[in-house]
Amino acid sequence: MLFYVVEIFVNSLLYFQQTFSVLKALKNLDAIAPAILSIGSWAVKTLIWQTLLTRQCEKFYISMENVRDSCLNVLKSNCSDEKKKLCKNVLRLHRASFSKIRACGLFYVDAALQLALMGLLTNYTIILLQFALL
Repeated sequence: MLFYVVEIFVNSLLYFQQTFSVLKALKNLDAIAPAILSIGSWAVKTLIWQTLLTRQCEKFYISMENVRDSCLNVLKSNCSDEKKKLCKNVLRLHRASFSKIRACGLFYVDAALQLALMGLLTNYTIILLQFALL
């Protein structure tokens, strides 16, 4: 996952830099449209893949919370002692060892990852634009 996020970030910046260089060098407006279209289609593809990945991670986190809630409901109900013991063990394990997926300890893989990456890309794209227009 870390490799994928770094690859998206670096490739995006490289593609934007190449596009700015080509746009600066080209004077023909007919040649600009394919360059912008290819960069846009690549960006949409990576955005869709990352959305699917974070969506699956969020589904996993929600299902883990549902397991915890179900065990709490079983403990409040009039179930057998074996079920209550099992639920206590599940809750203990959930509390002790469950955490969100992290990419090499650097960031969590959740819905906020996509927003953070888009914000980072936007900031660095603006910096690249400033250098290109100087």
